[in-house]
Amino acid sequence: MLLKKMKGFSFKKEVSLPKRATALVLSALLVATSFTGARTASATPSVEAAKAELNRLYDEAEQASECLNNTAVQLNDTKAKIDAANAAIAESEQVIAQKQEELAASQKVLAESTRNDYKSGGIDLLSVIFTSTSFEDLVSKLHYTDMVASSHEKAINDARNIQNELNNKKNELQNSLSTLNAEKDQQQALLNDQQAQKTELDKRVSRAQAYFDSLDSSTQDGIKPSGGGGGGDVPHPDSGGDAARQAVLDAAYSMIGSAYVYGACDPVGRRFDCSGLTMYCFSKAGISLSHSSEAQRGRITNFKPISQCRAGDLIWTSGHVGIYCGNGMMIDAGNPTVGVSYRSASWLVGGGWPA
Repeated sequence: MLLKKMKGFSFKKEVSLPKRATALVLSALLVATSFTGARTASATPSVEAAKAELNRLYDEAEQASECLNNTAVQLNDTKAKIDAANAAIAESEQVIAQKQEELAASQKVLAESTRNDYKSGGIDLLSVIFTSTSFEDLVSKLHYTDMVASSHEKAINDARNIQNELNNKKNELQNSLSTLNAEKDQQQALLNDQQAQKTELDKRVSRAQAYFDSLDSSTQDGIKPSGGGGGGDVPHPDSGGDAARQAVLDAAYSMIGSAYVYGACDPVGRRFDCSGLTMYCFSKAGISLSHSSEAQRGRITNFKPISQCRAGDLIWTSGHVGIYCGNGMMIDAGNPTVGVSYRSASWLVGGGWPA
């Protein structure tokens, strides 16, 4: 009986179960592996994608930094105007005080003159004087009684006109001061807003830089510029005999390899942002520029496309400036990755020599 039962029992199902389970496990592992591989591949950008993302973040940060620079320039201009207005008001107040003293002296002379000239008459002079509520009231009453000599009248009117004129000037200057203070408050608020925005962008740049630092060395090398870092492999720009342009070009060439730092113009420490570098370079030619790409653009009166620019020209696009070197190339402070380098200027709008 046992043998019959055993003969009727099939071992095929018992053996086939583990094989099927094994096949299912292997299939699941293959799917998981392929999914993980796809996820890893998608999470690791190409060198070009990583470079584009870093440049995008750096460009946003530079735009904000240059807005801050431009606002700081405007704020300094406003402060200078406020100082000039304060000085003018102080001067006016001094002149007004002096004229008020002269007017008081005229009042005294008039009182003494009328007392001497009119010792008798149909009108009681003392009653006119003592019933007057102010000097203006006294003058009006004397005019009314024809008791003021024409010479006295002219002297008083002249002094009064001077006082009115100076008071009007003082009011105008005070109104200007109020306007300038309001402008200063508005610019300070804008500066605070932009600083907050710049702080946020710096955080984004830091995150991007941290990601850059986490990449392997070959990927990092692919992102970094291939040349122009130290100036040794860069041709020395030639102005064609123009001393001022050559001074600008020499200064720019000497700073190749310097670090890019937002808001910086530090030739000793070799740290610049874009407008800080151009400000330094043009100072070597005796030209004073503000630390702002937009303000520097405003100094170019004969703005022309890059194709028509000469070596030594200041070249510009919104939020960025550089020094044109000829042959479509420039020296500029680009971003924290490239620093101050020699590279293509094809993406800038144009430029010219600052007036």
